[in-house]
Amino acid sequence: MDLEYYKKRIKYRESIGGKPDLKVYYDKKQGGYLTAGWGHKLTEAEKEYLKEGDTVSMEQVNKWFEADIARSLAITKTDPWIKDLPVGYQFVLHDMAYNMGAA
Repeated sequence: MDLEYYKKRIKYRESIGGKPDLKVYYDKKQGGYLTAGWGHKLTEAEKEYLKEGDTVSMEQVNKWFEADIARSLAITKTDPWIKDLPVGYQFVLHDMAYNMGAA
């Protein structure tokens, strides 16, 4: 699977108009978690200094995104059978790991 294509697809699906949300908000579609950027669920440590409505920098959003992508791929890359699936199926599994598991 093409990593850059995967990143673009995640960014598109996790944005409005291709841009990340720089404001911290409650993502009501995903259980009401505090979220920012490209669908980054704030950690307990991040919630200590970020509250709903706060603004985060694009630099921070990019750091979160790269870390979230790495965690989601770590989940799916450990199963060797995934690489034998068609690319579309691989994307679905990686997307699920990003949205439900690692990120």
